[in-house]
Amino acid sequence: MSLFFLCLALAGEPGLGGGPDPRTVVGEPVGQTLSGDALEQKTKEIAVLIRCPVCQGSSVEASPSESARAMRDEVKALVALGYDRDQVTAYFVASYGDFILLEPKKEGFAVWVWLLPPLFLTVAGIGVALHLRGRGLPPPPRLPPPDPELGDYLERVRKETAGQ
Repeated sequence: MSLFFLCLALAGEPGLGGGPDPRTVVGEPVGQTLSGDALEQKTKEIAVLIRCPVCQGSSVEASPSESARAMRDEVKALVALGYDRDQVTAYFVASYGDFILLEPKKEGFAVWVWLLPPLFLTVAGIGVALHLRGRGLPPPPRLPPPDPELGDYLERVRKETAGQ
């Protein structure tokens, strides 16, 4: 099946794998056409950025599902035609939405995904520091008032031990 998609791409057929024509979605390829090991390497680099729609926690590169395999073949066909990384990811975003990217974009509402964790850690760290600083040392233990009957005895012990 992967050879089928690659042949479609190399023949310049619109609609890779039944999808929209990439030229209408992302324009003409801006990179160079690739083959062999360079094609395989570039395909892997891009396939790790795209989420598998079946196994949502992994990339199409790592997923064993049939859908991921078909998407890898689409990536390979696009790269073989000369589409660069940004064009390939834009092609998949046009079909699936921003969800298809494993790493969210750093713009719009998605910027909160990048800002909230460090912000939360900073606020939590300040809160812990203020809590620990406010606690300080515990007050010294309260001693009972001295017994008046022991006052003479304590005075004698102090005088005897002072000379030593």
